[in-house]
Amino acid sequence: MLSWLEGPLTREGATIAGYRLDDDAALLDQLPGAEWSPCIRAIAGCGQLYALNLTASRDGEPLTFAQACANIGILCAPVDPGHRFAAWLRSDVSAIARDVQVDAIAVFRLVIRRLAALNPVGRSIAAVLSNHLAAWLGETDHPAAQAHVADLLSAAD
Repeated sequence: MLSWLEGPLTREGATIAGYRLDDDAALLDQLPGAEWSPCIRAIAGCGQLYALNLTASRDGEPLTFAQACANIGILCAPVDPGHRFAAWLRSDVSAIARDVQVDAIAVFRLVIRRLAALNPVGRSIAAVLSNHLAAWLGETDHPAAQAHVADLLSAAD
């Protein structure tokens, strides 16, 4: 797994964005061969790449991804561990993929919000990304994208 992750996570110019990256790095650090893994150092923000940790917190306690999305009004897949486990047992890849696709768009929306909050340069980058995301969401008939379009439209009302 670590060798598979090293390609995209250590590529020059890559930016790592994720939720609770410290927890991810700690879990990956338990794998065999992890002590020399450049991808773990990259996820932990110790490498040459930029790591954008999207973790939100309240009163010093980290929020779950679902709580963070709810906190700022971004749609994410419903969290039902029993449902996901049952889908995994049944090899129901479509149910799992649907949730992952909705959450991937939610992560992108969180990245845009985070960039906008950083500084004026981040705000200008976020504006461009937001426009591209809106155009893509409006042009695609993908169910996850359409769910986010509906979420954005309901927020605008």
